[in-house]
Amino acid sequence: MIKNSKYYGKIGDQDTAPNGFHGLMDFVCPTMGYCGSVIDGKPRHVCALLPEFGTVSSDEFVDFLFEAEGIPREHWNDSHRQKIKEAFRKHMGKDEVRAECLDWDR
Repeated sequence: MIKNSKYYGKIGDQDTAPNGFHGLMDFVCPTMGYCGSVIDGKPRHVCALLPEFGTVSSDEFVDFLFEAEGIPREHWNDSHRQKIKEAFRKHMGKDEVRAECLDWDR
């Protein structure tokens, strides 16, 4: 189940956006436009693809994000990948985090 977002500050304003998962998702969805999709008639969001345990790197997060959007691997945008990886490091504090940190309730 996808939890509701809780944005702080102005949506898309990285100077006032919160850190952590909320800040990351504030960048990913309203700023970059990766808000999920509908695949085969079913809603799909990156949160539904994240593992419950273990670690997730910025690369893996972007892979899950593009997969949730239904974008074929050969069409993945390298420029967007880099921007999202940078946002991951900025908001999550490092390049790899525990999967439990990628949650709306944190």
